[in-house]
Amino acid sequence: MNAKGRILTLARATYTMPPDHGAAIVEKVLTQPELTQIWRQELDDMNARILRLREGLSGALKARCGDDRFEFIKEHKGMFSVLGMETAQVDRLRDEFGIYAVGDSRINIAGLAEADIDYLADALIAVS
Repeated sequence: MNAKGRILTLARATYTMPPDHGAAIVEKVLTQPELTQIWRQELDDMNARILRLREGLSGALKARCGDDRFEFIKEHKGMFSVLGMETAQVDRLRDEFGIYAVGDSRINIAGLAEADIDYLADALIAVS
């Protein structure tokens, strides 16, 4: 069997028989009340952090542009937000400010540090 065939065989085995250690960890966390409580607290903490980041970014943008056009960031849920920017604006964020977003202007709110909110807000205003 050639190298490509061997690699495809190994890949197939990986996809059809994935490791089960993740499931074992989940089972352990969800069946032990003390671990479940710790997990729920960490989940609540992360949810609160993301809400703070959303509110902080939305507020910083409002302070800079004087209107509510970025209010939707505060209202979104989850780790990501789509900013509704054009590809050229996303390119400018990357090239001029070192801020990376997906082509449809989706950004990772959860990956944002609170100390970087003002920098991001300034960059978003500069390209919009």
